[in-house]
Amino acid sequence: MVTTSPPSGAGTSSRQGHPWLTLLAVSLGVMMVMLDGTVVAIANPVIGTELKASLADLQWVTSGYLLALAVFLITAGKLG
Repeated sequence: MVTTSPPSGAGTSSRQGHPWLTLLAVSLGVMMVMLDGTVVAIANPVIGTELKASLADLQWVTSGYLLALAVFLITAGKLG
């Protein structure tokens, strides 16, 4: 029986992530989502006045915006 050893580096990743950089990137992403949500919340009174929208309509606007943002962020993260 002939045994061969795997080539050096086989089975191990030479590109290991940096946990602090990963934490920083995720933190920045979360802060951007919070900032976007805050901007839409601040704009809601003006949107409601200009479009004569009810409170329920404004909730739909906010939810739709944040849902579209989340879908884009997940897609962009996967592509990145």
